[in-house]
Amino acid sequence: MKISFLCYATNVVSMTLIGSLYIFTNGFMPYHSDIIQTLWEHVGESEKILYLGMMRTEGAGFLASAVAIKVPSLFTGQNA
Repeated sequence: MKISFLCYATNVVSMTLIGSLYIFTNGFMPYHSDIIQTLWEHVGESEKILYLGMMRTEGAGFLASAVAIKVPSLFTGQNA
């Protein structure tokens, strides 16, 4: 039971942190820059809107997943 709690807690915390990072950032991550082989400063305004929109959608997905993992434990009395 302690191992499962640790697994659930790790997932909730990491998904919350990653989701928050993706939602509140104002540019893409260094690994995004590596993939498209350009710097954020060289990306056009319309592409910036698109990238930020996709990142915020991904961030919302991470946060929703964290909530989906945590909420059932509130009703079952578990401490995940």
